[in-house]
Amino acid sequence: MKNAIRHTIVVEDTTATDLKVYVMDASGCIVCLNHTGLTIWHKQLDFDKSISSMTLGDVNGDGLLDIVVTVQVSSTIYRIHAMNAETGHNLQFFPKEVIVNDNGLTKTATILPSPLLVNLHNFNSREKTLQMNGLHIIQPIHSKLYVIEGKSGCSQSIPIGEVISSIRVHPSPTTSNLDLVVTTSKSTEVILESNVQHHPLNTVLKNSIHGLSSMGIYFISRNYALGTPLSFEIFHKRPPNNQQYTVEIHLLCRNNHQTVILSKVYNQTGIYNESTSLYTAAEYEHVQIVLTTTHGLTYDDRVPILPGHDNILNDSLLFGMLILPILITIILLLLFPTPTKTSTTKGKTDRIVGGILGKPL
Repeated sequence: MKNAIRHTIVVEDTTATDLKVYVMDASGCIVCLNHTGLTIWHKQLDFDKSISSMTLGDVNGDGLLDIVVTVQVSSTIYRIHAMNAETGHNLQFFPKEVIVNDNGLTKTATILPSPLLVNLHNFNSREKTLQMNGLHIIQPIHSKLYVIEGKSGCSQSIPIGEVISSIRVHPSPTTSNLDLVVTTSKSTEVILESNVQHHPLNTVLKNSIHGLSSMGIYFISRNYALGTPLSFEIFHKRPPNNQQYTVEIHLLCRNNHQTVILSKVYNQTGIYNESTSLYTAAEYEHVQIVLTTTHGLTYDDRVPILPGHDNILNDSLLFGMLILPILITIILLLLFPTPTKTSTTKGKTDRIVGGILGKPL
């Protein structure tokens, strides 16, 4: 690279055969390398003042990963680039030019906030979530959010009123939908509600460089009580031959201490149910699942452990240690009722009552 590298280097399995490395320097030159360091393609983006980091996702819904980068080409003009990650070619309708007039709120920055890729289509099932009908690009520029539908190129802007520092996706605390959480330069948080169902893959992954992933792992349930089976899905849009998925499940404490409760290798994608032998939840707050691919890429998901479940045993352990002995005792008492012995001495009657399991004490 001819200039300094100031942005996150992205490593991704974009072709389902080998890893690709994407590097962007301070001049806006993007280079795609294979796993041996050979240059596959490079592209120079012209800009004047600022440039965002790269974000990856299937923007147009063709099943292939794309790269999204936003550049500032003048004091009022920005361009949002979306290109095929395998070839570097521009997608249809891109680059998208945005003319900004912020009425005095303009702020020049060295690095623009990263574009967010999220599916804002109104879906209500797992199948529709993962159909990959294209993503929406949400780019913060000054005090507005610019929302572009990747498949059609249609766009709109949402004024926030303050200069935007970042944006993220978060599940709504009151509904099953997702919220867009906007943070401004004055540390104000603005929450934009949507009518789109939240899905663990419909979010930013891997340190804010991914949108809705073509690959990942997630828990089916969004909370977990110890002693119940864990259900999760390994998802891969384009699984290659001989791919192996190494899965680990961790219990996480507040002090970041981890306890591994499952480590297993899977050869196929799909939904799995795993029972765990857990003895106490007193110090644990979250359960985390981590997927590592054959190429060493990692994906993860975490959910909270429901409160009030301390010292809860695994279902089978609970049955074996507590319930089963009680049932055996009841059955024996029914089969062998407690004997009663009556004796009479000098007109006095004494009753001797049997003890445990019908044997006199």
